Amino acid sequence: MKREFYKTMYRLLAGATRRVNWRWLNEWKVAMGISLIAAGCVGAGKKPAPGKGSAETMIASLQEIREATEERNGMTCYVFIEDMPEFPGGNLSTYIKHQLHYPKEALKDEATGKVYVQFVIEKDGSIKQVKIVRGVHPALDSAAIEVISQLPKFRPAKARGKAIEYSFTIPVHFTSEMIEKAKTK
Repeated sequence: MKREFYKTMYRLLAGATRRVNWRWLNEWKVAMGISLIAAGCVGAGKKPAPGKGSAETMIASLQEIREATEERNGMTCYVFIEDMPEFPGGNLSTYIKHQLHYPKEALKDEATGKVYVQFVIEKDGSIKQVKIVRGVHPALDSAAIEVISQLPKFRPAKARGKAIEYSFTIPVHFTSEMIEKAKTK
């Protein structure tokens, strides 16, 4: 009976984490795990083992996770990001849609699709390292890079109270409606 209860609690907590990745939820999971371990030991009349699975070990691992950073290609990867970057003035995709112009070269080929653009939001909120992750047509790719490169400054992401660089990928949509609008101009 206890084993099934623990399995059910673990499945619920694991499923919730997959859907949302909030810092408080992860901390709550660790606290619940510690209390479940303690409850299991108290109910069985045992003392928690000082090794694997004890409350002290779980608290230490939570502190390690909080402090964990990893260097990759000169960038620091943070486990917890407190504040995600924010685009000034509302919706980023709406802004891009209004700034985007359909290129004449792509108009001849009637190319449409999604161009995935990756860029880095710097500590000061400016955009750098704009590149195509998945392109559709060379003219559409260059138009997407141009629009993303000219974005206004974001409010930067924050980890541990400090502004950090944040890598971001966004699809830029080129639709058949855009072709029709470009033809009428």
